[in-house]
Formats: sequence, C-alpha cells, structure tokens
Amino acid sequence: MVASRFSKCVDRFVTVPVPEKETDAYLAAMAALAEEEGADLFVPVTSPVASQYEAQLERVLPEKCHSWSLSHQETVLLDDKVVFCQAAEALGLPAPASHRVCSHAEAHAFNDRLRDEAAREPTTKHAKYIFKNLQYDSMHRLDLFTLPCAPAELAAYLDTIEIDEANPWTAQTFIVGDEYSSCAIVKDGNLLSFVANAASISCFNYSPERNPRLRQWVQTFCEARRLSGVICIDFIVEADGTPYAIECNPRFSSNITCFYNSSALGEVCVDPHAPFTGTKEPLASCVETYWLFSEVWAALTKPGLLRDAPARARALLHTVRHKKDAYFDAHDPLPFLAHLFVHIPTLLLRNVRNGNRWAKIDPCIGKMTEENGD
Repeated sequence: MVASRFSKCVDRFVTVPVPEKETDAYLAAMAALAEEEGADLFVPVTSPVASQYEAQLERVLPEKCHSWSLSHQETVLLDDKVVFCQAAEALGLPAPASHRVCSHAEAHAFNDRLRDEAAREPTTKHAKYIFKNLQYDSMHRLDLFTLPCAPAELAAYLDTIEIDEANPWTAQTFIVGDEYSSCAIVKDGNLLSFVANAASISCFNYSPERNPRLRQWVQTFCEARRLSGVICIDFIVEADGTPYAIECNPRFSSNITCFYNSSALGEVCVDPHAPFTGTKEPLASCVETYWLFSEVWAALTKPGLLRDAPARARALLHTVRHKKDAYFDAHDPLPFLAHLFVHIPTLLLRNVRNGNRWAKIDPCIGKMTEENGD
C-alpha cells in the first residue's frame, strides 16, 4: 500500500518478496527487475527493517546499475546504535555513552549499579540513561524509558519486552537538549547533499535547520569512513550548541521533502559519477513541509476543540496557504488524494479487522505504528 504508485512519475509499480522473510527471492526478483527495466539507478527508499537487505543489492544488480545504499558492511555497523556511538567517539565526535544489554539480568545489573552509585554519592549529579531497542521497534520507540529506576518499575517494563543476544537493547546517556535529524547523500566521503531539521519522535513538519555544527559533524564522520550512499544521523543539541549524535539510520529521512522546489537532490542522485563540486542544500526560499492529515488530526483531537475552534481553523488555513503539503502537487494530484482517501483508510481498516494493536497513524511514512511493524 503506497499512494505514490498513482503518480504520473511512476511508469510501473511492482511488488517483490518481503526481504526479511524471503531474502534470496527478494534479491533475485530485484535483480531481474533491474534487468527488465535497463535500470541505471537504485534509490533505497526503505523501511528500517529493510535497509540491511537493500544494501545487499549492490552485489546482484547489473554492473551499470548504481545503488545509493551504503555498503552492506557499513549498513550493519552503523545501524547498531552502540557501534555507531563508539565509532563517533573514536573520531573525537560528541556522542553519548552506549552500553549493550542482552538479557533482563544485565538490565537489572546495570540499573542496580546506577542506583548504588547514586546512593554512595547523593550530592553528585549522576547521568540518566535512556533504555531503547537496538533494532527498530515500532511500539516501544515511543516509551522513552529511563534508568536508574526502582527495581519493581524496571521489572514491570521488562515484562513487556524481549531481550536476548539476537534482540539486544542499549542503555544510552540521556542528553538534555533539542532534537535534530539530518540526511546526506555521500560519495567517497564527500557530502553531495545535506539537510537538517528540528525533529521529534513523531515528526510531521520539516523546515531546514542551517546549523553548521551539524553539517560539520556529519561531514567529518563521512570523510573519515569514506562513506558512499545515503545516511541519516539524529542529534540532541545541548544548550551550549554541542551536537551529540544519538543514532544513525543508513537510509533516507523524510526531511528530504525540503528539496521540494529544488532540482539539486535529483541532480545528485541521477549522476553518481559526477565530480564533486560542493554540497547541495535546500533553497533559502523553501517553506515548511507538512502532511495535511496530521494537521487536521491535531486540530480536531487536542483538548478544547469547541473553545479554540476559530483559532484552530485560522491556523489550519494559514498552513494550507503558506506552507507546502509534502504530497500535494497541482500537476500530479492523485498521490495526495490516494494517500488521504485510499492508502490511510485501507491501513486503518486492515488493523481494525485483524485486531492488531496500533499506537498511531503516521501519514509521513504511510504506515500504522503497530505491533510487529517495520
């Protein structure tokens, strides 16, 4: 289910085997599809669970077909929050301390150690740690559970999750500050394109953040590892302006919508062998991008609807008039209409019918944040 299949820009829409379930069949189908289409490029617009499989396509695609995935080795390494933070620290780049946790017993032991340190030095300010899954977790990524905490509280939380060697979690220093997300296309360590934005867990609004310290952090990291591909790095920026990279997602971020009125991103993608001439960023004239579904949902569901109805209506009208819906294009309106009236309703009805637990509707990624989601 993807509304963009209705776009004038799509000549053919094809489904392939699910990569995490049938990896070999997926790779074979994609290689065959590239041959059929005479493809020159593979651009990995992927879900988190699929990025490591899409990175493997480089070895099966036709020689002339360039893949914008990072290498499979780099994708596996950087997708691991602990490995990524350690790699950043090794380069002298700010990143939180990250500890791998592979069992409930290890979680309790780490929590007990933090509690003991706090008890021994009650006047000293001790770091808090955020506890999160090393793999993409559609439901628990919203929890923001922190350590140290009461043993009973931790035990109750652990009862809701699975931790083992195959499904490790991390305890990562809780950095206090503002959250930002970045996305870059790189080739041989050169930053071909870059965009950053103020972010949140549920990010439905994107405006470019012209922060040279974020760009320099990403540039230094990519140059040191001579990366080639698409990379998204999330940050917490402390009050003094120091950017701490908290995780790396080796795939596109939705903040590339900020290039909606620029051809720069397309130019970078279509010519991977062009000489490096500088980093492309969104135009100064671009405005905030948004999703109409989320704006209307927020206006209707926040408390005080009857009291604030006129103000909310004015705010919504201002958004529609002066900002840019990420899906709407007057010359290609079908994806926008299909997104609102086919795509999202179909997903919602499927979950209601199947009884699958879900936390929210995400119009940005076009999915339900649901149990066993990707």
